[in-house]
Amino acid sequence: MLQGGLIFIVAMTYIGLLFAIAHYGDKYADKWRASRLKPTIYALSMAVYCTSWTFFGSVGSAATGGWAFLPIYIGPILVMIFGFGIMTKIARVCHKQNITSIADFLGSRYGKSQSLAALVALIAVVGVLAYISLQLKAVSMSFDVLIGDLGQQVVRHSEGHFSKDTAFYVTILMAVFAILFGVRYIHASEHHDGLILAVAFESLIKLAALLMVGFFVVYGMFDGFVDINQRALSDPTVRQMFIPDTWLTSNFFIATMLAGFAIFCLPRQFHVTFVENDDSRNLTSARWLFPAYLVAINIFVVPIAIAGLFMFGHNPAVNPDTFVLTLPLLGGQNWLAVFAFIGGLSASTGMVIVSCVAVSTMVCNDLVMPLLLRSERLQKRMSGDVSQVLLKIRRAAIIAILFLAYGFYRFLAENYALADIGMLSFAAMAQFGPAVLAAIYLKNINRTGVRLGLTSGFVLWAYTLLMPAFVQGGLLPSSLLTDGPFGIGILNPQALLGVGIEDHLTHGVVWSLGVNFVLMFVGSAVGVQGVTQRRQAQVFVDVWRKDTKARNDTWPGRVTLGDLEDLAARFLGKHWAQRAFRNYLQSRDGETKRSDLADVDAANFTEHLLSGAVGAASSRVVMALLLPDKAVSRRDAMELLDEASEAIKFNRDLLLNTLENISQGVGVFDQNLRLATWNHRFIDLLGISTSDIQVTLPLSELVHICRDNGNRAVDIDILLGRNAAPQMRRLPHTYERKRADGMVLEVRTNPMPDGGFVATIADITARVRTEEALRDSERNIRIYTDNIPVMIAYADKNQRLRFTNRPYERMFGLRRVEAHGMSVREAVGEERYVHLAPMIDLVLQGYRQSFEIEFPAITRNRNDERATLGVREGRYAEGTYIPHFDETGEVLGYFCIYHDITERKTAEQALKEANEGLEARVTERTHALEVLNSELSDAKEQAETANDTKTRFFAAASHDLLQPLNAARLFTVALGGKQGLADDILDLVGKVDLSLKGVEELLNELLDICKLDAGAMQPTIRDFAINDVLGALETEFGPIAENAGLSFKVHKRDLWVRSDSRLLRRILQNFISNAMRYTRTGGAVVGCRVRGDTLKLEVWDSGPGIPEDKLKIIFREFHRLEGPETTDVKGLGLGLAIVDRLGKSLGHPVSVRSRPGRGTVFSVEVPLGVADTAATPKPKRRMAGELGGLRVLCLDNEPAILDGMRAMLENWDCVVVTAQSGTAAESLLTQEVDGKKPFSPDIILADYHLDSGQTGLDFLIRLRDVHGVNVPGVIITADRASETADLIAAQGYSLLNKPLRPAKLRALMTRALNRLGSDAAE
Repeated sequence: MLQGGLIFIVAMTYIGLLFAIAHYGDKYADKWRASRLKPTIYALSMAVYCTSWTFFGSVGSAATGGWAFLPIYIGPILVMIFGFGIMTKIARVCHKQNITSIADFLGSRYGKSQSLAALVALIAVVGVLAYISLQLKAVSMSFDVLIGDLGQQVVRHSEGHFSKDTAFYVTILMAVFAILFGVRYIHASEHHDGLILAVAFESLIKLAALLMVGFFVVYGMFDGFVDINQRALSDPTVRQMFIPDTWLTSNFFIATMLAGFAIFCLPRQFHVTFVENDDSRNLTSARWLFPAYLVAINIFVVPIAIAGLFMFGHNPAVNPDTFVLTLPLLGGQNWLAVFAFIGGLSASTGMVIVSCVAVSTMVCNDLVMPLLLRSERLQKRMSGDVSQVLLKIRRAAIIAILFLAYGFYRFLAENYALADIGMLSFAAMAQFGPAVLAAIYLKNINRTGVRLGLTSGFVLWAYTLLMPAFVQGGLLPSSLLTDGPFGIGILNPQALLGVGIEDHLTHGVVWSLGVNFVLMFVGSAVGVQGVTQRRQAQVFVDVWRKDTKARNDTWPGRVTLGDLEDLAARFLGKHWAQRAFRNYLQSRDGETKRSDLADVDAANFTEHLLSGAVGAASSRVVMALLLPDKAVSRRDAMELLDEASEAIKFNRDLLLNTLENISQGVGVFDQNLRLATWNHRFIDLLGISTSDIQVTLPLSELVHICRDNGNRAVDIDILLGRNAAPQMRRLPHTYERKRADGMVLEVRTNPMPDGGFVATIADITARVRTEEALRDSERNIRIYTDNIPVMIAYADKNQRLRFTNRPYERMFGLRRVEAHGMSVREAVGEERYVHLAPMIDLVLQGYRQSFEIEFPAITRNRNDERATLGVREGRYAEGTYIPHFDETGEVLGYFCIYHDITERKTAEQALKEANEGLEARVTERTHALEVLNSELSDAKEQAETANDTKTRFFAAASHDLLQPLNAARLFTVALGGKQGLADDILDLVGKVDLSLKGVEELLNELLDICKLDAGAMQPTIRDFAINDVLGALETEFGPIAENAGLSFKVHKRDLWVRSDSRLLRRILQNFISNAMRYTRTGGAVVGCRVRGDTLKLEVWDSGPGIPEDKLKIIFREFHRLEGPETTDVKGLGLGLAIVDRLGKSLGHPVSVRSRPGRGTVFSVEVPLGVADTAATPKPKRRMAGELGGLRVLCLDNEPAILDGMRAMLENWDCVVVTAQSGTAAESLLTQEVDGKKPFSPDIILADYHLDSGQTGLDFLIRLRDVHGVNVPGVIITADRASETADLIAAQGYSLLNKPLRPAKLRALMTRALNRLGSDAAE
């Protein structure tokens, strides 16, 4: 508990400091306004928005509703960032019009209406009372907390007498402060420099105080944000408050909208943001500084609220609104509690002072001054200096407002939290929102609609929100909220018309703002917008439009500049008036004296100056009333005040309504060719905007505007030419003009008695287009009918022609000008009419006629012109007569249509003759074709026989030619593997092996070419892992490259492709073989590249390269590279031709690129396939050279082959057993011989073609299925058919083509053994 006297002294010291800052701000205003701190000070002054509601109430709201306190700050932040255009436009208007308050703003916009300004001022006074009472409650509550025991009930005014109420003395002090700070003098612009500087300082103090309390709570009472967050999450009650279902309700969004309106509708906020702002750059800086301030001041709101709930345990004796004070007191930091009290005092005093200044200005200018100006007795008493009277009125208004707020606080505020009181005030001030937005964006909203909307909205606010507050305060019976007024349930203030919205704030705001918005538009549609309102609407909406030049014409009456200065001095004070006029006269060109007659510009300046003291709505009347006998009479001034009599107003409204509701545009020009009045249709048809036109606009300037109007430009220069001379205006004129966008206007001018004229404009685009369409239609019909090869005519029931097309006229030798009205008999001629008469009689009876007719040639004398124009030879025609009926069914005439079928008749005769000749020729040709078909059938049979013979030859050659070659290769390998041979013998063996190898390759290539050409090699497409092919190639060519001293690398990819693995391997084998054959140094690399949905397989070598001109011919048969580097390379040049054919057969593009001297890259593109997840790679268990001790069974029907195999395998340290038939091999494996156990092979090498039609594959299958001997098997054959390879692969055995390659056999044996070993391990 602290001493009340100490707190009072601290508070008074702080108030004194504020007064000193304000005094400094006034005295050195020019200095600090010119400094770089001005935008920051302005942004801080806008923080007057953060009142005790922010300082105390936000914590209370967070402690009871979680995040429900955020809308009050989200709304302003959204408006400042996204609605910044609204703020800048209002600021611009206020600066140009010298606006002093929001009431002055709305009154000035809607026709400088005093009644509307008074209504706004009255609503502002009532609405702000709740907000000021909130500040009184906050200050008194915080004072009671500091001087009372912790936890004691802090509401003291319940003790009865107001003399014991802390809030009563706070009210008195607030009134003194507001008078000292805000209304010490009258200023023309209502700028209070010292007040703004003091409010900015207060904003810093309240921010610092709240941040210091937050730091103490978070880091002094807890262990930081993490600690508080963990405790909050562990407490179900606290956690429940912050889930979205608790706070994200309709109230959240309604409160956000109200806060958005409040940033420019609250009187204090409007005053600080717009009235006190003299530089547009200030608002630009505040766009980001003010939202940043709002974020900073709320950083510790939630931690303080959570800490209060934990420390006081939801004790009802401790008001959550006081946590900012009670937590430092609980922690023993009394100095911090006092500093927090000063922060709350700053938040309250700043709001109260600025609000009182703003509202007292409205009361003085918009409520009291109009009464003073209308009372003659009061006018006589104000004949001298009026500025002191204005000061007294404003001071009295401040005192009255504060004590009314105290009454509201004493009787109503006790039952409400701070946030609830603030929302009540926000809802009242939000009623200005629709009118303010319409003022700067909508020209057609008028005073009637705004007045109707504001009145209805304010009444509904009082009924749905204020009345329930009176009920809770005990001033009205509670039955109003339960049963409704007079027991009428649908009039329940909290469920009006049965609309049951659970949240009472949402209910009241929806009703009041919704009705306000709707009635504003309805009233504007019914009411009439006068000249003053239209002019002010243009000024407010088109505020960015450049000002017109100053008018230097003399003001009506003999009024001098000195008279205007004296008038201003009476309201502003002599000092301010002299300074304002001195600056104004210095800005004008030329020397001026007080005795000079005032012009219109000086009068406008004086009226602008006075608007800062008495408001824009009263400044014009003030000038009229207080310049007697010089400008206008008193009677004229009162007429100006009343605007017009009821009769004139009725007639004017009737005329305006008539003009606005006719389809023509109307513009009236006076005798000086200046625009006097117009309707909206006039400017719409001319294609110009409202901002481009104004009263007294010269016709010449209007012509210029219309000519330079872009795509809506229209040339009306003729108006200026025809009406330049007065005598020309006496006659009416009519013109047609076309706008640039295609609209056609009819302009009519009619003279007026005074020498002016009325111009009416009508849109005749539709009429002109219709006429053009009719002309175009008639022209098109003529074009269409004249250019079709059909004769068309129309004859009436009297058989007279009414329409003929060009072919009809040519047929009968008519001229178009003569044909119309001619009889049909005369038109077609007597001879032709005889043939047509029967059909004409029938069609005129209503029967459609179709016929073919021959028109005989007309014979006439040479002088007959029609005989020359018409068709003289006989013609055939297909005619159609179609009757034309009216709506009663009577025949009006008939359509005549002739198709000239002379050519068709001629063609039919020619066709008949041709058919007779054609039949004879067809008979002759048919016999010849039968003979030819017989010969073709024989030739086809012979070709198929030759093809079958060729196929059988390939099968025989593949076995018979390769079988001895295979044996020779085996013997050379075996001989080369013998130990102790002489070097010359080894060299001879190597040359023999090399020769046999060349013969083998040449023979294989010839056979492959023949098979491809014969179509015997068909691909089998399937999905397989590319690593299977690449691994086999690596095994096959690795030893070859090593023997040749070359490097060979294969870069594998774990991918699957879709192709024929056997043929794809053959393509890659050719690529690699060429690389090994032509490369002398370096080596070869096989790689994979993914290109979209294909895999590109590339073989790189470091050989001599291929010249550019040879890249295409190398794929032809029998073409090889010739050069010094390739002289020792043998071959027929068929390898790449085979690759080309295989690529085309598989649909795989084959390509090559090369750099001579650097190397070559061959590539083939293969589509990607779908991986088989069941197939998993098996680890290798035996290297290619690890065949020592391996038991091998060789099965072949030729002894020479068996000897060669034995010799080669024994050189590899293998144990070899041979057999010439399947039966002998089966005996070796299943029976004991000479006491020896059956031979148990590790692998079986079997020839495919054995004796007696048996195959090696049949032997292996029988051995596996019958005897259970499951060992790896390799089938060796010269048959390269794909069916044979598929059959062997289906049984799980390996295939090796003859002639046998030892390296390939070695690799295949190793791989087969490894596969079996892996299966066994699994």
